[in-house]
Amino acid sequence: MGMPIRLAEELEINFAIDSLRWYGEAADKLYDELAHLGDNVTAMISRTPLGVVGAILPWNAPAMIGAWKLGPALVAGNSVVLKPAEDASLVCLRIAELALEAGLPEGVLQVVTGDHKAGAALSAHHDVDCITFTGSGEVGRKIMTAAANSNLKRVSLELGGKSANIVFADAPDLAMAADVSVGFMFGNQGQVCEAPTRLLVQRAIRDSFTEEVIKRTRALTIGNPLDLRTDLGPIVNAGQRTQILARMERAEKEGVRFALDGRDAKVPEAGFYLAPSVAIDVDPKSSLAQEEIFGPVLSVLSFDSIEEAIALANGTRYGLGASIWSNNLDNVLYIAKRLVAGNINVNGVTGPVVELPFGGFKESGFGRDRSLHAIDKYSDLKNVVIRTAR
Repeated sequence: MGMPIRLAEELEINFAIDSLRWYGEAADKLYDELAHLGDNVTAMISRTPLGVVGAILPWNAPAMIGAWKLGPALVAGNSVVLKPAEDASLVCLRIAELALEAGLPEGVLQVVTGDHKAGAALSAHHDVDCITFTGSGEVGRKIMTAAANSNLKRVSLELGGKSANIVFADAPDLAMAADVSVGFMFGNQGQVCEAPTRLLVQRAIRDSFTEEVIKRTRALTIGNPLDLRTDLGPIVNAGQRTQILARMERAEKEGVRFALDGRDAKVPEAGFYLAPSVAIDVDPKSSLAQEEIFGPVLSVLSFDSIEEAIALANGTRYGLGASIWSNNLDNVLYIAKRLVAGNINVNGVTGPVVELPFGGFKESGFGRDRSLHAIDKYSDLKNVVIRTAR
């Protein structure tokens, strides 16, 4: 799907492997509970599998996100039907082959390829007990409707994001903040749900910091994703590229100014390439600041006070991720408690580690991938009350 091969190895494949190994090691550490209700009454509370889990995957990181769903679903005792995006199916088919080689019984893991019709059929099927989905809010709503109209199957959704990256003047290392901001934002061509697409900079350092961000963005290498030197490969398909360009054109009509315009950059002719763009002095209510672009377009906003930063960060319908750069721990903790986001980085960025739950609030969906918490959505609790004679 265009992911640079260096990123594919370091992030996509390595974190997929790590996730499957982690859940494999967790398998014999999941215990049931006992509740003593009286001298001769004991209750067993056991975790039971749901049955068949349908996992509908996005195209931006199918191996890693697939592993986040496959690992806990299998450990909980379910069988799994993976439905990859039509733009990135091969890796899931290979995972299924490897699962058979590893000894997983036939039928425990199946992969169904196809377009949206395959996902819709899975969502509406009465023999599917759970749907876990990562993708757009539009599709997430359709899945919930299908689940309600069929067998009321369990649903968990990880949807869009419009993450705020808040940089204060007292950040411990502004150069590092600029490096991380650019790397996180434009990794995988900005096609990441948690990408920090809104850069909120305190007004005292707005101009100088924005200049550093633009300088680093200009230095990114755009080219063949199979070249280890490439930072940005092509956009996944023609439709996605057209959608990004349309949103940029709409932003211009709303008065947004691009200090760096990727449409003017020289890129390879063959392929759906689009160089990164940086928009400055963006109106917080504009479409560019409110809607998920899912492409290499960064919006820069400014603030003066802590309260203003919090209001701006929370001022979208999403609540997936956020970042804070400040040397004042009191302020950091104050802000973190008030941000409506499921994943908050402070003075750096942490990769998609399996130990931490991943998901968001508001229209970023519900339910969590990763960590032991993910197992809860693939299982339910059963009480067995035992009475003895004495």
